[in-house]
Amino acid sequence: MKRLLFVPAGGHAHTPPVRPGGRCPLRSGCRADHLSEEAQDNICNDWAALELVRMAIEQTCPAGVLPSEEAFLLLYGPEPVHEGEALAKAIFETVNRLNPMNANGTPRPEATDFKFLERHIAL
Repeated sequence: MKRLLFVPAGGHAHTPPVRPGGRCPLRSGCRADHLSEEAQDNICNDWAALELVRMAIEQTCPAGVLPSEEAFLLLYGPEPVHEGEALAKAIFETVNRLNPMNANGTPRPEATDFKFLERHIAL
């Protein structure tokens, strides 16, 4: 299985090697010693895909809707699903800022409404 080519925001393109006992180069807190090679590939691919989504949001959405990469670790957690949650909330916040009303004239729910997000986002 080929690994996804990853281009970090301020770096150069590389293929991240993850070996048993090593750390994932995409996230310093990722321990890969207990995972199979396929699982390691999946985790690295998840982080690479999330990084691409993060770059798109940072380039197109208003400032302040997305916490920094370091801040999301403290706010959400260290796993890819936590990064996905932060990205989803940033998208909701952007939509709310651009159009605060639904088509029927009622206010949109807040991006911090976790029950709303759980009902409408299947992660």
